[in-house]
Amino acid sequence: MKKQVNFLSQAALFVGLLFGLIPYLSAGVFAQSGFRVEGAGVEATPVEYTGACPGIIKFVAKIQANSAGRVKYTWLRNDGATAPVEYVDFTEAGIKYVSTTWTLGDVRVLPRYSGWEQLKVLSPNEYLSNKAEFKLLCKQPPVEQCNEQTRLVSWAQKVLSGGGNAPNALGVPDAQTNTLGSMQLGAFGGGRPYPGLAALLGISEATLAEADVIAFDLNAGSPGESGGFESSRWVFSDGINPPQTIDFDATRDWRIISGVVANGTISLGSAAESDRNYSRFFGITTGTGGYVSYVLFDLPSSINPTSSTFSVKVGSLAGAGEGTPDVDAIGVLSCAAKTIVEKK
Repeated sequence: MKKQVNFLSQAALFVGLLFGLIPYLSAGVFAQSGFRVEGAGVEATPVEYTGACPGIIKFVAKIQANSAGRVKYTWLRNDGATAPVEYVDFTEAGIKYVSTTWTLGDVRVLPRYSGWEQLKVLSPNEYLSNKAEFKLLCKQPPVEQCNEQTRLVSWAQKVLSGGGNAPNALGVPDAQTNTLGSMQLGAFGGGRPYPGLAALLGISEATLAEADVIAFDLNAGSPGESGGFESSRWVFSDGINPPQTIDFDATRDWRIISGVVANGTISLGSAAESDRNYSRFFGITTGTGGYVSYVLFDLPSSINPTSSTFSVKVGSLAGAGEGTPDVDAIGVLSCAAKTIVEKK
């Protein structure tokens, strides 16, 4: 009787183990004969990229499955970066497309690169696509630059607000005294080239090319605290977009004032600085000595300084040292014609 009991116990254990294995056997059979991915391929667009960087490479993968189901996948690439697990659902046997992009490249840090991406199917079965290879070459687009002959300065021709001797600030530089209260100038016209202007100011042509507006301040024996223009508040407007206000505080380092390209002082007519002589450069007849300060402004792209409605308002800046500049002239810098310069 004891042997019979042992036999029955062993038989029950065998049956239990057999039934326990059935789900795993069924899953294996299903994985082999049921839903599965039968193919995957990836293409890179463009295969060879040449242009401004960072550049964008797009990868499109074609996945083929034999029936309805969900495919889980991830992207692999040559730099080892990991991508999240994604999925795509099939409602029937057929083909689905998935895509990703890779943004990379820098003219200075990473000017050229060769790489690849591939698709890795994770379920219902593992499958690795081909490696879609690409090449990238960073190249800055051509830029338009003025030269000394084509860069123009258009001086203010009209007083829009402000009285007194504000008209002395109109037209070309003439060293006419202007005691500043507050004034708004407009109608910038009569553009003409001034070859050698950068040399007169003591700056590079590249620095001058950054500027949209130039202004001169007549000084007597010394410039403002910053070594150039006196403290002043400037408001630039094209009559359409929100105006731009720049507070030029001569007690601060002008290089940290947003929108200011350059600031400095030159001789009004001193023979000791014949190479940077304001009066001789602009054809002014004066025997007065002293100094002339200048400031160059770079305006935001939202403001069009060449617009017919463009205006400049300038006034004193309270609490910032000496703030009564005598504005001699304000001009807008533009280009009559531009040359195409290829950047490497």
